[in-house]
Amino acid sequence: ESYSPQSGKQGYTYASSSRSLNSFSEAVYGSHVAETVAGGNLPEPENHNEATVLFLDIPGFSQQLGEDDDVGSGVKSDLCDQIHAFVENQIATYSLRKIQCWGDCYLIVSGTGHVEEDDQESQTCRLCDMACETSVGLQVILNNSYLGDQDPTYEPVVRMGVDHGKINISYMHTTNKLVPTISIFGDCVNTAARMEQTCLPSLVHLTKAAAERLVHERAKAPTIPPHQYFGEDADVEVPYDIIVVKSKGEVATAWLDTSTREFADMKERQKE
Repeated sequence: ESYSPQSGKQGYTYASSSRSLNSFSEAVYGSHVAETVAGGNLPEPENHNEATVLFLDIPGFSQQLGEDDDVGSGVKSDLCDQIHAFVENQIATYSLRKIQCWGDCYLIVSGTGHVEEDDQESQTCRLCDMACETSVGLQVILNNSYLGDQDPTYEPVVRMGVDHGKINISYMHTTNKLVPTISIFGDCVNTAARMEQTCLPSLVHLTKAAAERLVHERAKAPTIPPHQYFGEDADVEVPYDIIVVKSKGEVATAWLDTSTREFADMKERQKE
């Protein structure tokens, strides 16, 4: 059984080892390139004028695993399995696309149509819903792990950065040519990474472009299956926060509260 943030239950499942190469390729690359990959060929590059990009990171997690010498490798491995199984399940649930994963960091996109449910009209809503739910869920998993048992004051941090814009996806042969490497390019990718690096606990950090897209989609919420969003948010005034971003200077950004999934007013929070 899989983790449910609502119930606080934990657990994970593994994909069947008997899956065919085609179904494995579809899970990794998406249905529209699975047949090409399974056939041993390199898919054509993809250009997407409108996509939404998410960087997810658990800062310090990998370092902490390496420093905990008193904890067995099996315990650490089980925790990593639980975290990755949960994130992978979230990606599938919200019809998103995993581009890359490095340890405790994920690069995820939506709006590329890699599966039928990954439609353009709900791309930012789905990705932001997933980001909020995943942030809350990962904090519960980490708090209930040996890390929380060791230190009652342990407060795990999950950082999320989101941008919306143009991306290019390319496939490159690896040495054995069995499984091509996916690469993604575009200023949108770099900016999402900057949003993640400047994210604060229990929040999702969005660029102005991502926030505007989210408001646009939420206004159409009742007509977008399968998830219901907020609706009637077309006239919402986003409380933008001006921050300094590396290599970009001062930029307007927005914040989503992971518990309410509503925009957070950082100026009001600072007064509290």
